[in-house]
Amino acid sequence: MAATDHNSKTRIVTIVALGSGAALLILAASLYFGSVPSGTRYPRLKMGGTSAIAVILQNRWKTKYREEKGIDIEYASTGSTAGVKGLLDGDYTIVFTHAPLSDDQNKKANEAKKEILQVPVLLCGVAVVYNVKDLKGKDPLKLSGQALANVFLGKIKSWDDPTLKSLNPDVELPATRITVVHREDSSGTTQLFTEYLAAVSPAWREELGSATSEVKWPVGEGASRNLGVAKRVDQIDGAIGYVDRLFTSYEDMHLDHAAVQNKEQTGFIRAQPENITAAAAGALGEVAEDLSFTLANKPGDNAYPISGVIYAVCRTNQSEANRKMVVDFLRWVTHEGQPFAAKMDYAPLPPELVERASRRIEAIH
Repeated sequence: MAATDHNSKTRIVTIVALGSGAALLILAASLYFGSVPSGTRYPRLKMGGTSAIAVILQNRWKTKYREEKGIDIEYASTGSTAGVKGLLDGDYTIVFTHAPLSDDQNKKANEAKKEILQVPVLLCGVAVVYNVKDLKGKDPLKLSGQALANVFLGKIKSWDDPTLKSLNPDVELPATRITVVHREDSSGTTQLFTEYLAAVSPAWREELGSATSEVKWPVGEGASRNLGVAKRVDQIDGAIGYVDRLFTSYEDMHLDHAAVQNKEQTGFIRAQPENITAAAAGALGEVAEDLSFTLANKPGDNAYPISGVIYAVCRTNQSEANRKMVVDFLRWVTHEGQPFAAKMDYAPLPPELVERASRRIEAIH
C-alpha cells in the first residue's frame, strides 16, 4: 500500500447553509453523542475497536460517507476487546471486531440487559511477516501450519532449522536466530492467528488451547497493536510476527510476508484479497444465524488459510434518531463501502453475505 493511503489528509468541507432536516439531525446527534465540537456542523457517530479497520475507515469511508450523508465518524482505535467493552459501557455506538463476539462478551451483554447485534463488513487476512537480512529481495518463504506453530511455541529456534529447509529446498537459509514478536495486548488479530494454529497443530492445542485474543506466549517479545508488531519485526534481523495484511506496508516500511500452506497441502498461498475471498467461498455454508463464522484453514486451492471476518457490532435497541444513523451507516458500509476493500488490502464481502447482512440490519429498532 502506498504511503499516501495512510497519510491522506481529511478534506474540510464547509457547509454554508443547513436545511431544517439537517439541523434537527444535528440536534438529535448532539443529545445522544454529546455536543458537536466547536467549528463542526456534522452530527457524529462515535465508534471504536480494531486497529485493522482504522485505515480504511479514516482514509476512505469517513470522507466519502461525510460527503454523501453529512455524518461525521469519530473512531477510536482501541483494539477489538476494548472496543466491545466500550460499547457495553456506552462509550461507542458502533464498534468493529476481528471475530464474532465470544461467549464471555455475550454473557456480559446479557447481564447488562444490552442486546447486541453483529454484522460482517469486510474480510481480512493475517500475514506472517519476517525480517531476515539474507533473504531480502528473494521469493517469499513457504511455511506450513505445523512449522508456524512450532516457531511460536519456541521449538524451531533458527531460520536454518531442518523443517524450514524442507519447505524451502531452493533457498539458502541462514543460521540466524529466530526472534518471535507477538501482541502484548488483547487482540482480534491474535484471535484469528491462534484460531488457525489451533486448527492445524495438535501441539498448539495441547500446550496453549483453542483460539484466544490473549496468549501466555512461551517465547518472544510483545508489542502493542498491529503497527507495534510490524515496527518491531522491521527493527530485528531474524524476527517473525503476525499482522493484518495492510500492515505489511506502512509508510516507508515494507515487510516480507510468507506464503502459507493451504488446507489441501497442494500449494502455498499469500494473504492477497483474492485469496481471502477464496477462503470465504469455502465457508458460506457454515454461517450461523447471527452471522458468526470462521475462515481458518478453509478448503480451496487458492484459499488463504489465516483469513477472518471484521464485524460491526452495535446494540439492537436504539433511540429513533440514532437508529436511522446506525442503520444507514451499516447499509452503506456493506454496499457502497465495499469497493474500497481490495484497494486497501482487505477483501469485500461475497454477494450472498451482503444479502444476509442487509436482513440482519433490519433487526435494529
